Amino acid sequence: MWCLVSAGGLVAVLGVLHSADTLLATGTRVPGTVVSVATPPKGTRWIDVSFRADGRVLTERVDRSSMAAYTPGERVTVVFDPADPARARTTTEDGLSENGLGFAWIGLGVVLLGFVVAAAGAVGWSRRSRAVRRTGWQEGTATVVLAPPPPAAP
Repeated sequence: MWCLVSAGGLVAVLGVLHSADTLLATGTRVPGTVVSVATPPKGTRWIDVSFRADGRVLTERVDRSSMAAYTPGERVTVVFDPADPARARTTTEDGLSENGLGFAWIGLGVVLLGFVVAAAGAVGWSRRSRAVRRTGWQEGTATVVLAPPPPAAP
């Protein structure tokens, strides 16, 4: 089960990465202008870019993945999906959120850890099963003794 979950997670991460590359290869390229730049100390950095698509001027947020420095008014090449112009990136920035991909990788790490724990448990139960087949079930007893309650605090 853990193998299927981890394989599905890996396919999802690779799909997102491939989607950004596919947009770069097949999208419509137009000149654009950087409208604003955000570089928070923590979290995803982004730029807002303005460009023309279908006779309209659109402004879209593009998450930054490179260390390039931008200034408002700077010219960039925007690549967008003609079927969905809101899906845009630049030729330099892939538009993928660092936080989103980070959480995906962390999730995959947790899944792989779960796989290791499940595999170790399966090995342990396999050893117990072999021991029972070799020696047979043996009857056992258990005695439960209730401890007296702790003395009340003064």
